[in-house]
Amino acid sequence: MLSAHELAGHLSRAAQNLGQRLDDSADETFALLPEFHQQLLTALNGFTLQQGAYRVFGVGRDDPLDLGRWNARATWRFAWDERVDAYLFIGATAWGDQYAFRRKPDGGLEPTVYFLEATLLRAEPMAESFDEFAETELLRLASRPYDPVTVAALDRFGPIDPADQWAFAPSIALGGEESLDNVVRLRAETAMTMAGDIASALHSSIPGSWPIGVQPWLDDHDRQRLRVEFDR
Repeated sequence: MLSAHELAGHLSRAAQNLGQRLDDSADETFALLPEFHQQLLTALNGFTLQQGAYRVFGVGRDDPLDLGRWNARATWRFAWDERVDAYLFIGATAWGDQYAFRRKPDGGLEPTVYFLEATLLRAEPMAESFDEFAETELLRLASRPYDPVTVAALDRFGPIDPADQWAFAPSIALGGEESLDNVVRLRAETAMTMAGDIASALHSSIPGSWPIGVQPWLDDHDRQRLRVEFDR
């Protein structure tokens, strides 16, 4: 098992968007993170891999890679139902997939790292600990992305800023095709908000109804939203 220092050394050669010093007083969540995670953030306080396709959040950054900002309800979680409530998101992909810890009832964090796929944020255990996640997932991604759709997207669209995400339009949740011809680039919080609007609408829809389209609208905070229309 690599030490955090050795891991940071390997990752730093592949990572982008460095240069943010750690101030652990800026985010009280830092104290909840497992020791190896804290050590990695001390060395690399938020970074991306593979031209922005994979993101690991830092603390006290006040930018798109800030863990506190990303987990704030007002950023995008407000658009989702209770399925996101138990999770602390520690990283993401450019498609909106999330890496996360699950919160314990006492406010602490379970050691397991979960992967929540972008479309509906369905959670699956990915690693038994952050140590395992760092070595089996982050180091693997630092070498090369293994998802063929991500490889193809990078080849076609090039680097992506951590403030942005790729999304399929129409959404796969509404029957859209996973084709690069259907990919749009959105601000990350907008993409996650719209995905939440769709997922929440499907979750609360009347049994037997079928989505037939979406209508864009702006809410009271001028946030871009989607309203799903159903054939009843």
